[in-house]
Amino acid sequence: CFETMLEEEHDSIMNLLKNIRESGAWLFFLTSFQNNFNQQVVQWATPIIVLDSFGWGQAEVGYIFFAVGLAGFSAISIVVRLNRFIKDRVLFLACQSLVGLGVLLMLLQSYDARQRSKASLLLVLLFYWIGAFGQIPTNIGLFSKIVDRQMQGKYHALLQMCMASSRMVAGLMVGVCYSVENGENMLWMLTLFIWGIQIPFVSCMWNKLDI
Repeated sequence: CFETMLEEEHDSIMNLLKNIRESGAWLFFLTSFQNNFNQQVVQWATPIIVLDSFGWGQAEVGYIFFAVGLAGFSAISIVVRLNRFIKDRVLFLACQSLVGLGVLLMLLQSYDARQRSKASLLLVLLFYWIGAFGQIPTNIGLFSKIVDRQMQGKYHALLQMCMASSRMVAGLMVGVCYSVENGENMLWMLTLFIWGIQIPFVSCMWNKLDI
C-alpha cells in the first residue's frame, strides 16, 4: 500500500513537471525568480548605499521607498490600462527593459561610489521600481493565460514557492557581498547576470507569448 502511494505520488510529480515544460510555464518560474531576486537586492542594498554615500538614516530611506512605491503603484495602474491596447508580452518587455537599465546603472555607479550623486541615485531607483512594479500584472497575466484553468491553484502555489526561495537567496547574497572587498560591484554584476539569463528564453518563447 505504501509503495503504491509512492508510485502514485511519483507519477503525479512527473506529470506536473511534464505539464510545466509543455505549457511553457517554466519560463515564468524563471522570470519570477529573477524579478523577486533583483527586487530584494535593491530593497536591501538601498539603505546600505545611502548610508555609506550620504549618511542617510532610516527616515530618509523611508521617504525614498514611499516615493518609489507611489511611482510603482502608478506604473501598475498605467500598465493595466495600456493592456487594453497593447499585448502583455510587449508591456512585459518594456518593463523588464527598465529593470535591466536600473540594475545596469546601479552597477556603473558602484564603480565610483564616492562620486555618486543623490539625484542620479534617486533617478535610477525611480526607473528601476517603475519597471519592477509595472512588470507584475503582465508577468502574472501571461502565466495565468498559459496555464490550464484546472491547474491554476497548484501552479500558482509552486510559483509562490519559487519567488520565496529567490528572496531568501537574495538576502544571503547581499550579506555575503557586503562582507567582502568590492562586494557592491560583485552584487550588481550578479544581479545583472541573473536578470540577463531570461533574455534568450523569452526570445525563444516570444511567439508563444502572443496571447
